[in-house]
Amino acid sequence: MKGQLEQIIREKIAAAVETSPPALTRRKATLPPIKGKAIAVIGMRRAGKTSFLHQCRADLIDAGRSANRLLYFNFEDERLGGLSKEDLHIIPDTHLRMFPEPADEPITLFLDEIQLVSGWETFVRRLLDTPGYCRKGQVIYKEATCSTLRLPLLLGICFWREAPGAAVGPESHVDSPRCRGGWSSDPS
Repeated sequence: MKGQLEQIIREKIAAAVETSPPALTRRKATLPPIKGKAIAVIGMRRAGKTSFLHQCRADLIDAGRSANRLLYFNFEDERLGGLSKEDLHIIPDTHLRMFPEPADEPITLFLDEIQLVSGWETFVRRLLDTPGYCRKGQVIYKEATCSTLRLPLLLGICFWREAPGAAVGPESHVDSPRCRGGWSSDPS
């Protein structure tokens, strides 16, 4: 089973790195320039959170980052149904074995639907604390809804909220749950 899981993860990593980000409707949003932190992309169902992850990855590639240092990994895959928090280390371990270079360039992980793996928070915390992996990069993850967000172990996180006609970007700080968009350090 473990060997089969590793093969599936290897295939998903190879496909994610080799495949260009999909064509999509561009959103008027960008990631905040905060390195070494986790960024949660949350919102209503079918609001474009996954498209935003792809847009962010494409923007980083366009800015000159190596595609093999920008790993998009979608956990919404029936073949990963038995994945546990103890198995999550296979993803960065396999990624580094497949793409060790350029070692001086930070790694940014885009973890889509990671909430499907119970206990994922400690994995993300460890990645952020690991020198040489995401320490200078970022972990950007998408949660299905605000109600599934569990953050007691993750510190210094920015949250993205968007509504039609919203002011967006890191300069648009939000101080209320009734916000119309922007970045905030408050998940409520």
